Parts: sequence; structure tokens; C-alpha cells
Amino acid sequence: MCSSCGKGPCIPIAPGPHVSRTTDVHGIPDTSKLETKPGAQAKAKQAADKALIQAKQYADSLLKGGGDGGGGKTWETPEGAQKKVDAHASKTKDVHGIPDTSRLLTEDEVGPLVDAAVADAISKIPGGGDGDGKTWETPEGAQTKVDAHAEKTTDVHGIKDTADLVTKDDLKEAIDAIPTGGGGDGGGKTWETPEAAQAKADKALSDAKAYTDEHAKKTTDIHGIPDTSKLITEDQLNDAISKIPSGGGDGGGKTWETPEAAQAKADKALADSKAYTDEHAAKTTDVHGIADTAQLVTKPELKAVEDKIGQGGGDGKVWETPEGAQAKVDAHAEKTKDVHGIKDTTLLVTKDELKAVEDKIPAGGGDGKTWETPEAAQAKADKALADANKYTDDALKKHVDTYHALEIVTTGGVTAEAGWTVAAQEMRSIGGVHTVFIELERAGANIAGRTAAQKAGDGLPEAGNVVPDLLIAKVSPDWAPPKRLMIDTHSGYTSGSVRVTNKGEIFLADLLPDNALRTKHHLVFSYEFITPVAPGAIKAVSATGKAVEYLTKDETQRLIDKAVQEALSAHLADCHAAKPKPAVAETPAAKHVTPAPGTRSVKVDLTVDKGSD
Repeated sequence: MCSSCGKGPCIPIAPGPHVSRTTDVHGIPDTSKLETKPGAQAKAKQAADKALIQAKQYADSLLKGGGDGGGGKTWETPEGAQKKVDAHASKTKDVHGIPDTSRLLTEDEVGPLVDAAVADAISKIPGGGDGDGKTWETPEGAQTKVDAHAEKTTDVHGIKDTADLVTKDDLKEAIDAIPTGGGGDGGGKTWETPEAAQAKADKALSDAKAYTDEHAKKTTDIHGIPDTSKLITEDQLNDAISKIPSGGGDGGGKTWETPEAAQAKADKALADSKAYTDEHAAKTTDVHGIADTAQLVTKPELKAVEDKIGQGGGDGKVWETPEGAQAKVDAHAEKTKDVHGIKDTTLLVTKDELKAVEDKIPAGGGDGKTWETPEAAQAKADKALADANKYTDDALKKHVDTYHALEIVTTGGVTAEAGWTVAAQEMRSIGGVHTVFIELERAGANIAGRTAAQKAGDGLPEAGNVVPDLLIAKVSPDWAPPKRLMIDTHSGYTSGSVRVTNKGEIFLADLLPDNALRTKHHLVFSYEFITPVAPGAIKAVSATGKAVEYLTKDETQRLIDKAVQEALSAHLADCHAAKPKPAVAETPAAKHVTPAPGTRSVKVDLTVDKGSD
């Protein structure tokens, strides 16, 4: 109870800054974002106009894309669209930016919550003043103020005029009017129904198909093409291209000629032909086998002479009658010996006989051998040259690898005996010459030779002699010299000599007297020897005729040159040798000529003696 009035709960006299609040008021997060009725109507109109424009643009794009919806899409049926709307309506998650619509409250649910919140707030109001001089509001006073506040329509919670607000029902009614055609846009336009829009779309599609079908039947003046019937498909073009040889028409490295270049060559050939013909027509000597055309007679001139036959000439001779001339001609035709400079015409061959011989040339000659074509002969010549070059290159490489390649080995050649370690080892080999360098470290006790006072068994001095010779290391067989060697050695403090045997044993033979080889001192020595290079690899005869196993560079080159020359000479003799021509007798004659190997034709010279009958 209120301590002031003794009645029910009261609220403070001053309602606080409730009127000016714009956030979290009556469940509204921000009242400044509420829309007025005119504003909502204007935005609804803008949304409707934009939706209409986008719908028309989308419909136009679908019509332009073809009857399938433009690129594989299909038109939506009303039933399909309704199913999608129903499916969308049943969604409760992530709908229009709302994570979960099931958590939204209806107006009926908000009212009780507000009442409960007010009641709870009232229950917490103290029964008296708050100690700062203020007094609590009575329920009646508070109600009066609330009623006065409820009557306000301007500047309420950030809303300029509540009369401009629209209810959910007003907004739904405006939205529902859009697809039915009942909502005008203020400019005299009406909305299109889905059925009417579909009918127009179907007609536009039908018109587009009809125009396309009519356009497809045209074959002339289409897209700048005079006649489409003369076009070829890509497959036809590729098929034609695939038939073109890579090297030209004959596959021999030639290239195709452009029409312009071919025409230019044809024009030049025609001009050259005309010039040659004109030049040829002006010639009077050696023309078509005629020595001098000026001596020819015309048919009228010949006829005049023929008319005089039998009448007698002016020079005392009698002309021959046609019958007599024919008899002489027949008698002449029977001759086979000494005819027109030909000793025996029976030895002549006809063109058919000559062709029969020529046809046999590629298949094989008369002596059992087969003729070589120029191409095959060239191929063999090229192979012979390539083989000769390869032989030369291989021989030269082998010679260089054998005689001029330096090989250096630094491991695996030396094994130290007890009391010694190998500090360094190296063998350099080139052309059969080997140089060995060895450095041994003394790991055992000091080693000293005999002193000057010590005598040998024969009583002679042996100062410095190591008795007996000490085996200090062994070398592998390829490091061993062919003969025993005595080699100087030194350590920097003392010096002496070692003996290297052909078995690969190394002995310390002597040291400077009174100067021992100390522990950890290094004994250094080297030696050189020569061995044959690749024994038995090359055996031949030198220029002096002496049998040798190894050849010098000049001798090797001489043998290579000789082998190449012999190979080329044999090839030229078999495939490219010019055959001697048959001797021509002083008396012109004709001979039955057998084609020479390697030829494909026979030329027969016939010389006619004009002086004979």
C-alpha cells in the first residue's frame, strides 16, 4: 500500500524521460525507424514499381533466351510456384534475416508480458518518499497523466505524427492488392495478372519462333553472307586440311602455291611460251630436223613438178612415172643392209620393245643383279658417310678417353701395416702413365737405422740400414709398378729410401744414421710407372709395316681415312660409276644397245645419209 494515500500501489509523480525515449519502448527496439503511413505507402509503391520493372526485364530476358527459359531454364507453373511459397512459409530458420521466427512474439503474447512487467514494477515501488524530498504519484494522478499521454499524436517516442502510422492489416491489404491488379501506381497503370503475363510471354515466344523459323530458311544475304549454301562445315574444312601433305603436293618438301602466285607464274609461262614460239617461228635452219626451211617447196610447186613427170626435163633427163617411182620405192623398202647409213635394220628395236626392256630395269637386270634407284643409292651413300663419321668420332673419343683423359684416385689403393696409418694417397693416370703419391704416419715406436759403429756381416759399415727391411704398407695391383723401384723418402726430420715391388709391397730400407723416424712423423714418397693402355684393344700395322699393338694418333687417323676412302670408293663404283659409251663407227649405224646398270633409258642415234636412195 502507498504510505501517503493508504491506497493501492502508486508510481512516482514525475514519469521521467519516458516521452522522449526512442529505444526499447513497448517492445519496439528503435521507434525512430518506424514508418509513417504516407512513407510506407510511398515505399510500397516504389517496391511495386521496381518489382514490375524487374519482372518485365526478367520476362524479356527469358523470351530472348528461347522457349526453354533462356539457357536451359524452364517456366514455373502456378502449382510449382505455390509449392515453393508453401515450403518457404514453413521455414522458421534464417528467414528474411531472422535467425529463428519461432522466438518472435505475437501482439496477443506481448500484451500479457507488458502487463506482468508493469505489475512487477509497481510491486517494487517503495511505500513512501525516496528520502530526497519527492513524493510518489497516486494511481489516479498517474492514470490521468497516462491518459493525457495516450491522447498525444505528435512527437511521441520519436514519432512525429502517429496518425500517419499504418497497421499490419493496412500494410497487408496494400501488398495483397499488388498482384491482383487492384493496386494502382498513381500514374494510371495497373498490375498485370500472372495469367495475362504468361499469355503475353507465350505469344512473344511463338512470335520469336516464327521469326526464327522464317529467318532460318533464308540462304542469301544472311549476316553479310551472300549465299550460305556455299559455306562448309568445320568438319569439312578439317577433312580438307587433313588431306594436305605436310611437305606439299608431292611430299618432297615443296609448299603449296597461292592462287595469285600461281597465276603470276602461269602468266609468265605464257609470255615465255609466246616469246619462244615467236623466236622459234623465225628460225629457218635446224627446225624440226629440217636443215634449211628455205629449201622446202610448197604443194603448188611440187604439183607443177609432178605434172612435168614423163614429159622430159630441160636438161636431157626423163622424169619418172608414178608407177616406176613406186616400184623403186618398194624395192628400197625391202632393203635391210646399208640403208640410210644403217648397216642392218634388223638390229633396230621398236618403241614397244624398248619400253619392255625399260620396264624390267627396276625389277632386276639381265645378269641377276637388281638395279639401284638414285634415291636408294643416295640413301646408301648417306649411310656410308654417316657410318664413316661415326666410326671416326668413336675412334677419336676412344683415343681421347684412353690417352688424354686424366683419372685421379684418392682411396682404396694403399693399406698400411701395423704401426702405420695412411695419411694421404693419390694416383694420377693419363695415357698409361701413372704417378703415385703416398703419405704414411708412424703410429708405433721410433724407428732408427744402424749406427756408424755397427758393421754388416761382412765387416763393412752399414750405417742407416734398417735391418731387416721393414714392410710398412701394401698397394693394390693397379698401383703396383711393373718392376721393383727404389724411391727416396723423407719426413722433414729424417730421410731415407723405400722399396716398392711389383707385388705391391712397400719396405722401409734405410734412414739417416743417428736420426730416427719418430712417432707421429709422416713419411712421404712418390713414384711413377708406365703400363700399356687397353692391351689388345687396337692391333694393326704401322706406316713402316711393323706390327704394333698400340698406334699413335697419326697412325690411327691414317687407318680411319683409309677405311672411309675404301668404303666410299666401293659405293661409288657400285652405284654412281659412269659406264663407257659404245664406240661409234665411222660409218653411221644403228645398234641394239643393252642399258647400262643404273640407267633407266636408252638413246639410239639414227643418222640418215641424204645421198643414198
